[in-house]
Amino acid sequence: MKTKTTNNIELLLSKLDKQQLCEFIRKECAYDEQFAQRFLSIGAGTIFAPKVSDYQKRAKKILNSFAGRYGFVEYNETFALNRAICKILDEAEDAIIKQNWDVAIAVLDGIASVGNDIINCGDDSAGQLGGIIDECFYKWQELCDNNLLPENIKSKIFNIAISHFEEELLKGWGWWWNWLQMATPFADTTEK
Repeated sequence: MKTKTTNNIELLLSKLDKQQLCEFIRKECAYDEQFAQRFLSIGAGTIFAPKVSDYQKRAKKILNSFAGRYGFVEYNETFALNRAICKILDEAEDAIIKQNWDVAIAVLDGIASVGNDIINCGDDSAGQLGGIIDECFYKWQELCDNNLLPENIKSKIFNIAISHFEEELLKGWGWWWNWLQMATPFADTTEK
């Protein structure tokens, strides 16, 4: 069932012309960097090549915005931090659905690459910081389980997983072993 707000949004969109929408988007992008990044993500994989570093920067910027005076995220801020970073992870979900594998990998690798920063940034009494990492690996697994993955993407995931395991990304946490779990199904040659 659509809400009144949703109906109003749809009505307004039907009445605005392209010029008005473009002007609104330009202003919002200039005013709100997070909005600009979400808007630019629409073109990732089609207009722009997706970069892991872009997603790392976005996640770090969010972490910094929630960090208090001493760079520590307080317990009462962790839920909002979780939601903000999980919005980025939602872009991976969309990419998987659209079979835009490179975007999905860039998003997931970008967030996973700052996993140590996420889990160590604050008070995780409520499990919200660990929940971000859990969600990231859940989406990694969803990607790995996709029957439509081409061989070159399987190899790419294998190499990322082995690389992160060797770099000891998230070592000391159970998630470190997930890298091997991800790589194992794609170890299809003697060398691998």
